[in-house]
Amino acid sequence: MVRSISKTSNRNTKVALCLAGGGITGSMFEIGCLKALDDLFDENFRVNEFDIYVGISAGAIVAAMVANGYTPKELFAAIAENRNSPINFKRKNIYNLPMADFVRAVVPMLKRLPSLLRYGWLNRRHATLMDLLSIMQEFGPPGLFSLNNLDKFLAAVLYPEGKTNDFRNLNKELYIPATNLDTGRRHVFGEDDDTVPISKAVAASAAIPLFFRPLRINGQDYIDGSTGQVSHMDIAIRHGAKLIVIINPTVPIENETHDDFLPTFDGNCGRLVQKGMGFISDQARRIETQTRFELGFARFKQEHPEIDYVVLQPNASEGFLFLHGVMEFDSRKSIINYGYYTTISEMKTNLARYKDLFAKHKIRVRDSIQ
Repeated sequence: MVRSISKTSNRNTKVALCLAGGGITGSMFEIGCLKALDDLFDENFRVNEFDIYVGISAGAIVAAMVANGYTPKELFAAIAENRNSPINFKRKNIYNLPMADFVRAVVPMLKRLPSLLRYGWLNRRHATLMDLLSIMQEFGPPGLFSLNNLDKFLAAVLYPEGKTNDFRNLNKELYIPATNLDTGRRHVFGEDDDTVPISKAVAASAAIPLFFRPLRINGQDYIDGSTGQVSHMDIAIRHGAKLIVIINPTVPIENETHDDFLPTFDGNCGRLVQKGMGFISDQARRIETQTRFELGFARFKQEHPEIDYVVLQPNASEGFLFLHGVMEFDSRKSIINYGYYTTISEMKTNLARYKDLFAKHKIRVRDSIQ
């Protein structure tokens, strides 16, 4: 399904916005970036006027709302000012663990425990503790949290007049990739299937393994859309985009102890190995994500040299975003402001480049940014 460029646009090329994943903190960074972009553009263009939106994992939440007409300004204000607004999501709108869900997860484990003990006893001469732990994985739930709350939250904010939870009723192109757990293949909601509700497609794309349970849609189980690719810019290219703005919130930190560094508990300069397993694991995940992003980006640039691009991401030498876990809820205000002000700073530094680049696609940029 390919929609045409809006009749109100004076452009003859499509422009796309790709929002990568990064959990709650990543989506906050992206909203800050989008508000900065709106402050960069002149009156003739806004973030809500991109032709194509590609949302991956947590970025799919933001992409679905912006494609539906929610402006970066109102998203930013609702969260940064903690307003009593439907779009100022609560922790329970993303994840929680009701007692009923906990019981449903534990009961099957308890029922199967005798058979595991019997197996261990009969094979006591050969079975090791690691063998038993490996078998026990089948007894546990496929993830900690359900995505039903996220599905319900998005369905509600996409319900009011002028919004839609149906890909087919959108005026913009919206594509949300997720990964089929059993085949390992990418499935693009809005392209491969536009009949699934947008809210459910977003929940499927946001199913971070272990943290969230895979989401079943039409008999198939889906996990995080970032599992294979990071930006999925090839979707935008295939649908005719000639300018692609990519926001990637997930970069590794450059923890140089002689300059910028992560502090330890006692306030000293600390190496990552001193920060514990969680920080080491997070750095490894970020390195892998950045590597996949750079490899994919280099490939598509080589295959499509005619396409212009803008990449916005955190500064690797700044540890601010790294200090907050991807699913941390309480730091939303500080991170959304960090995304805004770091992007504004980047745009001021490279304003001439942005003016020339966007001008090629008949998008005017302000002469100065406050």
